[in-house]
Amino acid sequence: MLEEKYREAGFFIEVRLQLPDFVESNFMPSNGQEIDDTTAANLATQLLGQLEAKIAQIPNDPDKYMSKTKLSEMYDNLKRVYAENLVQLYLVVRQCLEQEKEIVSQHSAASPSGFVPAEGDIASQIRQHLSNLKVKVSETGAELDRIRQEQEAFSMEYYSFREMSGKFENMKQQLGEENPETKRLQKQHASTNNSIRTKYLSLTTKRGELTATYKQIYEIYREVQVQVLEKQLINWKRDQQLAGNGNEVNMPQLEVLQEWCEGLADIIWTMRQQVKQLQQLREKVGDPAGSPNDQELLMNITEALTNLVTGTFIIEKQPPQVMKTNTRFTATVRLLVGGILNVHMAAPSVAVSIVSEGQANQLLISPQTQTQKRKEDFSSGDILNGTGTMEYQNATKQVSVTFRNLQLKKNQKN
Repeated sequence: MLEEKYREAGFFIEVRLQLPDFVESNFMPSNGQEIDDTTAANLATQLLGQLEAKIAQIPNDPDKYMSKTKLSEMYDNLKRVYAENLVQLYLVVRQCLEQEKEIVSQHSAASPSGFVPAEGDIASQIRQHLSNLKVKVSETGAELDRIRQEQEAFSMEYYSFREMSGKFENMKQQLGEENPETKRLQKQHASTNNSIRTKYLSLTTKRGELTATYKQIYEIYREVQVQVLEKQLINWKRDQQLAGNGNEVNMPQLEVLQEWCEGLADIIWTMRQQVKQLQQLREKVGDPAGSPNDQELLMNITEALTNLVTGTFIIEKQPPQVMKTNTRFTATVRLLVGGILNVHMAAPSVAVSIVSEGQANQLLISPQTQTQKRKEDFSSGDILNGTGTMEYQNATKQVSVTFRNLQLKKNQKN
């Protein structure tokens, strides 16, 4: 087991998962490059410093007490063991990463259950895809600005052309078509007309090419979102379910998932804004030819954003599997993309309900387009203290709400 390999070597996989980017980028040099002892000691010192800062960010919340205490103990252990030999700490971490890479490469294809995203090639692929998508969306944003500026210049030239057309018609009526001044203005008018047509066609082509680029980006984005939500997050939820039977749930893994989900949210929200702006540019010049394509693309992007928000609303801390009436219990819900989308600014309210198996199945199979579901229609009992407001926690950058005094008052078995 990978966790045991880490402990045997003298390091902790929990620490590695808390600082995935720092560990992967600094303790696994590319192309087998070796580093000197001074650099190795500095990296080990930075590792301990980042771990200490990470622990300080965890709030002194009853629900997070155990995880904070556990990480603190690991920090103290590493500092005690390696204080006089920081180079050895660097070597140990590097050895663990090399063993991890070997294990993942051997067993990733045959792995029966969820993978630990920060541990293998899939994690690197997801991060690389997110990085590439962010670059592409930045490039489309720059292209959109160029098209906007070009279209604004075109609009000015077009309105000047209209004024010229009016002046040309008046001159023809007053001086006649054979008048030298009329002929001079006629040539100027024809030349400007050709220029206007050329620029209009160029703008139409560029807007069409940008729409095609957005479609390509969306297709790649959709694959990454499916990987994150329908595979990695689902695997974490499955592990959480098994925790009810005594298995230990990988809580640090959730921070990695939040990082990915926030990356997805940033990309899809930016794309949505850009596509809407492109659509507005089309409408300003009366170009409806691409509107159906734009509408379909915008609808797909909006649907992906909706699925991302709803899919990342999770129960971070599950209530007990067996609940007794008049007995206090706690639960925590969290929106993984809440911070990046500033959802907390609207102070969303969350209500806790207990539903029967039949009601749960009905909720799952109900069409998404139907009338908004009411809490009263899906309840098989009364929960005391079951309402709360989601808030942003500055220390952890999480949007969540913890229900600390839930109590089941009545349960109707349906």
